[in-house]
Amino acid sequence: MISKLRIYLVTYVLGPLLCMNPVTAIIVLGWIYRSMQRHAFLYWSKQSKQDTHVVEKPPVPHWVSGASALDNISRWRRFRHKCFGGLGLNTKRGLEALFTISVLTLPISAIWMVMWWAGWIVSFHKSYEESYVPIVTSVSSVLLFALVMLYLPMAQARHAVTGEWRRFFDVRLIRILTRYARVRLMLLTMLYCLGAAGVLFGKDAVRLFVENIVGFDSRDLSALKDAYIPIYVMTVFILFAGLTVLRAFHARIYASAVLKAVRAGAVHAHDLSDNEREQLQQLGLLKKSHAKKTHLLVRSLGWFLVRLRTFIAVIAQYMLWLAFAFIVYFGQFLGHDWYEWLIHPLVHQPFIGFYFGDPNAL
Repeated sequence: MISKLRIYLVTYVLGPLLCMNPVTAIIVLGWIYRSMQRHAFLYWSKQSKQDTHVVEKPPVPHWVSGASALDNISRWRRFRHKCFGGLGLNTKRGLEALFTISVLTLPISAIWMVMWWAGWIVSFHKSYEESYVPIVTSVSSVLLFALVMLYLPMAQARHAVTGEWRRFFDVRLIRILTRYARVRLMLLTMLYCLGAAGVLFGKDAVRLFVENIVGFDSRDLSALKDAYIPIYVMTVFILFAGLTVLRAFHARIYASAVLKAVRAGAVHAHDLSDNEREQLQQLGLLKKSHAKKTHLLVRSLGWFLVRLRTFIAVIAQYMLWLAFAFIVYFGQFLGHDWYEWLIHPLVHQPFIGFYFGDPNAL
């Protein structure tokens, strides 16, 4: 009990503090990915009918120290792993995660940033006959961002659970797994939208109207900045707590989709990574269920209804991701820091910068 309390205390104090810097936020991202792997393995353990004591439960990821000492290595390397193994693994996973996410999202984020700059140029130089260029480009990039987000969550979960960054690009397998998690992925998208709205409120909206909340003179920027500090700290702590819950649910969605796809015969053992295959074999879950033969008309009707349900679910989920993209895009206009266009805490690394400009200048 005391050990668990200590783990939670360290996690929910150290984690938010690391989120306040863009470099240390990479460590948090790596830790979150390792935590997603643990949640997926725990989900599979609960679904198994075998004795759970036979399979060793995955430990809670450490922030700095290694989980256990390695054998057959030098004393110095064993000491280094024991003291800093967790930190090294978190950093490695975080950098890999940032790379894979950036491959899909960074070009779009860069377009947003450039079009934001182009909009200001058009406004300053009064060249309104060219104003359609940033508008059309920005709208197109928002539509593309929502399309990318249809693929990204399941790819992130696959990378996190397998621990191999190349698995992020298993397009065929990820498309198959997505089919077995449509409803839950829609719920996940709704949670992302709520999270984005919360980030927008805590990071930008409160900052803009803090002088009305605390009752200071809007010309006293120093007093306003001091009043915003506790709001900023609270926002970061809530962000980290929300992310741990969101990504745990995220990992369980992936784990459930893998089980359903394996039982349906859509995914085979050789499609899985080594650690997934080993885990499922130990738990006795790597088995295909035998479906009963039905009449041709029943199978045809079922095929049609499944395709219709998939089409409706994809359209609905795309509209939700459009709402998420709009919240992110709108929120960036409330701040003037260029890097905010390239980093969103729910999609990229969980970093929220402390920026406080003149509210009346916006």
